[in-house]
Amino acid sequence: MAIDEIVKEIMSSDQNTVVTYHDDGSKKQGSGSFSVQGMTVNGKYRSLLTFPIASESRRNIADLKLAVLKIMEAASGYTSKEIYEKLDFVITDQTAHNLGIEEKLSESLDSAYTPDHLFCNVHPSLMFNRVITKQWSEIETAIGPDKKYSSFLVNATSNKSSVTEQALDCTTRLINHDFDHKSWNKATEFDSHIAPRKNNFVSQERFRQNRYDDNICIALNKTTEELHNEVVKVLSMLLPKLAKGFQNQKGEIFGLGDKGTTDYSLSEMNREKLDKAPIHNVTAERSVGFINYELQRRGSKQLASASAVQVKSKSADLIEKQPSGTYAKYKQLVKGCGKIPEIMTEWNKKQEELLKQGLEKKKIANVVVGVKLFVTQLTPLKFNDY
Repeated sequence: MAIDEIVKEIMSSDQNTVVTYHDDGSKKQGSGSFSVQGMTVNGKYRSLLTFPIASESRRNIADLKLAVLKIMEAASGYTSKEIYEKLDFVITDQTAHNLGIEEKLSESLDSAYTPDHLFCNVHPSLMFNRVITKQWSEIETAIGPDKKYSSFLVNATSNKSSVTEQALDCTTRLINHDFDHKSWNKATEFDSHIAPRKNNFVSQERFRQNRYDDNICIALNKTTEELHNEVVKVLSMLLPKLAKGFQNQKGEIFGLGDKGTTDYSLSEMNREKLDKAPIHNVTAERSVGFINYELQRRGSKQLASASAVQVKSKSADLIEKQPSGTYAKYKQLVKGCGKIPEIMTEWNKKQEELLKQGLEKKKIANVVVGVKLFVTQLTPLKFNDY
């Protein structure tokens, strides 16, 4: 019933509604690899089924999405092709095996339509963090440990992160309720300081709502003015590296630098719909986390149950408004001989076969590696050895 209501929501949408398909994969010990599917309909994320997956080849991922569409077809009565052609975007991580999937899917559905492909923008942010941490480490090395540690009561820890990063981390922990049990934690005092504002991460306006008091901002500005030359030096080191990294990761997509263009260039997409599309795949990644949690709670072999819980929880507003007993008409679909179990059984058998093939190839590869290692260790016998 949840899947049917999701399809109705998609198919009844007008031209101004943006529909985006999400997927993300993971692996859990005891459960194997699985792939979480979902859709965002006009800003509202809807979970679809989670499938076990034995291979991340383009063909197998395309077949997985085709199986999802077939289940949506069975639940709703709309054809897989009709549902597919309502998609505006597909969003994935920017990895090679995610490219070219839609073209294969369009071919399988005999459709002339292909939705635009977007890439999650979280990864460039992670790249920025790595670049900044590395740069701070280089700056701190140049300053020297004597000057660097002279302002600390104790030496910094011996891990690989920079002192600057550690200082920011310590400050954050100081006002974080995750560490309420620590005697040094000041989260309660900080709550009182910013009241009536909340010390949490509930909205996109968090930084504006929880900004520092004006007197603190004035003090920071004054410090920045006094250290103007040093600030300029640091920025002159950081900004070129960030610009180069962004160009390498997103240049072709955003039309930056000398990387040229690509089939996934944003300039070729519908700008009006693009403005309403997700800019990251975090919702799918959170769904992966939810599935992992449910598997831990229910048992490593309960992927179907974990998937069902997630689908219903993300569609509660759609199914709770249905009249009592509405679910009864879906019974034939989910019984042992029903259409949906048939699709799932066919998919599981295919993944078991792919898994066997993968294990056989791995055994052969291990034998080849062993033989090569043995041969390389052999040395010609010298005359004196006879």
